[in-house]
Amino acid sequence: SGSIPDFSGLTSLTILYLHYNQLSGSIPDFSALPSLTHLLLEDNQLTGTIPDFNALPSLNSLALSDNLLVGQVPDYANLPRGTFDTILDLSNNNLCGTLPTDNPATSGSPDVSGNTFLNPPPAWCGECATFDDVAGLCCPTGQYFDSGGVCQPCHTTCDTCDGPHADDCLSCASGDYLEGDRTCQPCDSNCATC
Repeated sequence: SGSIPDFSGLTSLTILYLHYNQLSGSIPDFSALPSLTHLLLEDNQLTGTIPDFNALPSLNSLALSDNLLVGQVPDYANLPRGTFDTILDLSNNNLCGTLPTDNPATSGSPDVSGNTFLNPPPAWCGECATFDDVAGLCCPTGQYFDSGGVCQPCHTTCDTCDGPHADDCLSCASGDYLEGDRTCQPCDSNCATC
């Protein structure tokens, strides 16, 4: 328990596992540890925002899940693509807002479930197209995030939608077709299918 100790004097430290220790307080600046490759701080009681780890060029595993972290995910644009090739787990915190356009992970999708993000970019969702129910990221199928980040039901004519309005349809319920303005219209009764 307590806060994360000062490790700045251990400049050759490569792996730091401090998970399941009931640590509290904010995540300190680890920029004095340029050799750090693994930083696992999950399952503690850490608070505050996720720091900028751009000063850690060797970092390839970052696990901050199951804490009390808030705010947005930092933009790791200064890190090489594929930096987090082993673990990038930010799940089950109180993170919100938008995700950076670029996903710094290479293998699969990072785990950012259990947070509330506004329509995450495709880079964070693997192969998904509609962002519906992808790794717990988004609203369930048939719902969308409103401007306040709350899941709301799609309009009754929509099968799926992505907001910011209920009638911003991506697909339509049976018997309707999708118009160019993303609204669903009823099929003509003379058509067998449409």
